[in-house]
Amino acid sequence: MEIEKRKNLRLSEYDYRRSGAYFITICTHNRQNLFGEIINDVNVGATLCGRPKAVEIATHWINQIENKFLDVKVDEFIIMPDHIHLILILTGDPTCQASSRVCPYGILKEQILC
Repeated sequence: MEIEKRKNLRLSEYDYRRSGAYFITICTHNRQNLFGEIINDVNVGATLCGRPKAVEIATHWINQIENKFLDVKVDEFIIMPDHIHLILILTGDPTCQASSRVCPYGILKEQILC
């Protein structure tokens, strides 16, 4: 199967390190419903469909963003069945480079699905 080439939505002349609000979407691999399901047009949370660990891990690391990156604030976020939306506020010096990762190494798929 050939992967469809996506259009680049970034503005070519914009420096995305600049301070401001950024709307971020993070999708699960292959758009798997790791965080819940839609049943009868209702977002059924992961607890009801048997996957609370995935939401717990995602929420934990979203809440850690402000501790790991002092110039980044999480304004809002919502966890959907197969993706996460965040509004991040960058407040700092655009020349500052992050040196640590938000997500820890070693989280296995089995840990998320249990």
